[in-house]
Amino acid sequence: MATKIESLAQKYDIPTSTILLTAWGVLLSRLTGQSEVIVGANYDGRTDEELSKALGLLAKHLPIHLNLEEDSRFSEALRQADQLSRDASDWQECFTWEQALNSAGAATGSPFFPYVFNFENQAPQYASDGLTFSINRMDACSDRFKIKLSCANASD
Repeated sequence: MATKIESLAQKYDIPTSTILLTAWGVLLSRLTGQSEVIVGANYDGRTDEELSKALGLLAKHLPIHLNLEEDSRFSEALRQADQLSRDASDWQECFTWEQALNSAGAATGSPFFPYVFNFENQAPQYASDGLTFSINRMDACSDRFKIKLSCANASD
């Protein structure tokens, strides 16, 4: 299954995470009967090289607003999710909940995503004197959500 997902990602020239985010959005849309789904996608927050090894909670969930009409093709949903994900990544440092709530005309309140998506590549494995190990990063989550899909690419 992972090979099929990776070949689909290559075909459309998009990250594997976008394939999985789109599939998650389509599933949520079908289950809820809503054509518009907002998924909180996890972004690392370490956009500068200097921050790549920084300790602390820099990650946050940013809203990906998918519009998945019943008659739209999966390829259209992929392109939409890819563009929205790239936009969110480019602007993650500038994102504030106040702006998001005001621009949407929503009532102020605490940020909440009913649905969250997280994707990460597994750390490589190291070997020394017959011992094999990998270093996995553990995250703390303070966001509230009902359902979270966490995916990890463990192909090494």
